[in-house]
Amino acid sequence: MTCSVYAHESTIFPLLGRAPGRLQCHEASKVGRARRQVSGMELQIDSTRVGEIGVLTLTGEVDIYTSPALKSALVAAAVDGCSVIVVDLNGVGFIDSSGLGVLVGALRRAREAGGDLRIVSVQESIARILRITGLDRVFAVHPTLDEALGG
Repeated sequence: MTCSVYAHESTIFPLLGRAPGRLQCHEASKVGRARRQVSGMELQIDSTRVGEIGVLTLTGEVDIYTSPALKSALVAAAVDGCSVIVVDLNGVGFIDSSGLGVLVGALRRAREAGGDLRIVSVQESIARILRITGLDRVFAVHPTLDEALGG
């Protein structure tokens, strides 16, 4: 099933991605991949599933205003039964401490449930932030989505 949530800029997305606004759902393609697109403020999140792996592809900025949407998408992927979640940050130009906190929290929850969270990024700005914070030693960071899907 494909779901798109459209919300106003001032909307803070509560847990599980429920937000005031329009919710549109359509049947998924015959490939069997479900896709959810959450657009709000300056972040777009495309969510797909590859087997048991949830893939979130982010485009825009992850900050105090958009972090709740990211958290909702991560929680939704876990609730949907994805034990491994891959977050593709190649389309992200900026991430602040609130975004990093959401990723760390999701990693902790995934590992407690026997899963994992993997990061895809080749952007130097993202790599620098991960290095400065020491999170490059916490997250499995991969240069390509294919590599992250392979483990």
